[in-house]
Amino acid sequence: MEQDRDEKVGIGSIKTIEGIVKEKGLASPAIIIIGEVVKQRVTLNAISEKIIVTPISA
Repeated sequence: MEQDRDEKVGIGSIKTIEGIVKEKGLASPAIIIIGEVVKQRVTLNAISEKIIVTPISA
């Protein structure tokens, strides 16, 4: 799973997220995603990479 060079990702629970933010050096601006959609991250990344890489035929 390839990330943008400037992208930093921290995944955790409400109990652990503060430590993860500090450990990874996350800061604003940031996007925080909460809920079941977080579990779909790997699938969504794979789909978006396939769309970006697949050329559109004429």
